[in-house]
Amino acid sequence: RPPEPASAPPVETSEGGVEMNGLLTIRDAAKLLALSDSMVRKLMRARKLCAVRIGRSVRVRADDVNALMSAGRG
Repeated sequence: RPPEPASAPPVETSEGGVEMNGLLTIRDAAKLLALSDSMVRKLMRARKLCAVRIGRSVRVRADDVNALMSAGRG
């Protein structure tokens, strides 16, 4: 059985919580993208940004946010 991949170290979020495994809150994603929370939700509805639901919480993959930022620069 192969070893488990090393997970990313925890990062403190704006809400005082901890971001695990590259998942960001909508607010943190909005700050990184310099957008409003509602615009991030519009991007999620338009399937430009993938969201993950964990219980009642919604998270955005940090890799997807980075890809969106890179696409905006080019």
